[in-house]
Parts: sequence; C-alpha cells; structure tokens
Amino acid sequence: MPCCGPLASQQCPVAPGAGPSRRKPACPLPLPMATWCLVLLTGVLLAASQPTLAQPDALLVFPGQMAQLSCTLSPHHAAIRDYGVSWYQQRAGSAPRYLLYYRSEDDQHRPADLPARFSAARDMARDACILTISPVQPEDDADYYCSVGYGSSP
Repeated sequence: MPCCGPLASQQCPVAPGAGPSRRKPACPLPLPMATWCLVLLTGVLLAASQPTLAQPDALLVFPGQMAQLSCTLSPHHAAIRDYGVSWYQQRAGSAPRYLLYYRSEDDQHRPADLPARFSAARDMARDACILTISPVQPEDDADYYCSVGYGSSP
C-alpha cells in the first residue's frame, strides 16, 4: 500500500518503538508515488500564485440605462494589462455565450454578430477591465462572467 502524507501513515505499519509524536511509516514511499506527490505539490503552489478574478455580486439596471461590470485581478502584483480578459453571458437555462475579448485598444476581439451596445475598456485607475452595455435591453438580463488568458486571444 503506497504511503503519501499524514493520512497515509495511519494506513501503513508503524516502525517499532515509534511513539505517537515520532511516527514513521515502516513502508518506503515508492518512487512513482513520490513523483506524483511532488507534481501535486507543485500544482498547488502554482495555483496559489495564479491571479484570481473579482466581480460584483449583482447589478440592478433598467432597460435604456447603462450597465458597467468590472473585472479586477488579485493578487495586487498582477495587472489587468498583462492579461487578456474574455467576457461571457449566461442567460437562465442556457450555456455561457462568449461575448468579447479585451486586452488593449489594439488587442481585442468581438464577434461580428455582437450588438454594438456591448463594449469593453480598461479602467487605469482601478486596473480593471470594464464591460459596458448601453443601452441595456430586456434580453440582456443574464449572468456575466470574466476570465483571463495568459497573453493570447481566444
């Protein structure tokens, strides 16, 4: 039985004379399992250093008004200008629909069939990507999501 981590020591035989505070697995850690643990630990560390996105929980607007949704990155050493931001719309009961991609004025993409009332820009003061819908239409009632990509458009 392979051993990996503190829970595995409960499953492996304990070396004779090892007290509760100095428990050591009596079975050696097989090399493939040790490699897997290292890969898993590396993945966790890399995931911890990845930027995360923050969006407002809800925004209430009425038809004819302007809606602005912001997408910011955390940790603070990550800048929105370093990442392309994709926006998605998900209406109730439907799959998410790609809206547009924005990294800069020179690096953006929008499908030809996307209405002109949808646009994106960067807010330099807040280091955020802003999705603007103006004027809002009843069919715009949906959840909106942003995602980041590492230097490439969709």
